[in-house]
Amino acid sequence: MKYLKIVLILVLVGVSSPVVADLKIRFWSDRDGDIEHWTGMRFMMNPDGSNPVNLNKLFGVPGTLSWSPDRTKILFVSRRTGNNEIFVMAADGSNPVQLTNHPESDGVPRWSPDGTKILWWRSGHIIGSEIHVMDADGSNQRNLGKGRNPKWS
Repeated sequence: MKYLKIVLILVLVGVSSPVVADLKIRFWSDRDGDIEHWTGMRFMMNPDGSNPVNLNKLFGVPGTLSWSPDRTKILFVSRRTGNNEIFVMAADGSNPVQLTNHPESDGVPRWSPDGTKILWWRSGHIIGSEIHVMDADGSNQRNLGKGRNPKWS
């Protein structure tokens, strides 16, 4: 029923218009029965509910996927190096680049509204939980202090 409401809203605002025609719905689900992350897997589908795609499997990464405001890049967290680190890749899944490298766990990266910064939190037994920010290319990493689950407002 939730999906039907979303589709109806999209139809009412004019899905046939060129601006809205490329609109996609992104959502979390365990619909394919494969939960590789505690929150399920990230999917994308057309506004009419057709063509659901498991983005985590498409890109080969578990967990959170976060599109840049201009939709050209995706942030994700991976254990490719043995620890939770933040990576960025092109929106088509190519050119993954590791942005963080720390013995504690990095996670929940969020783009700033203008796409120039990335906010995230680092946690572990030694440091507890800290909020960090960096430039979109991974440079100028700074610890903003104790805290967790930061969001831009």
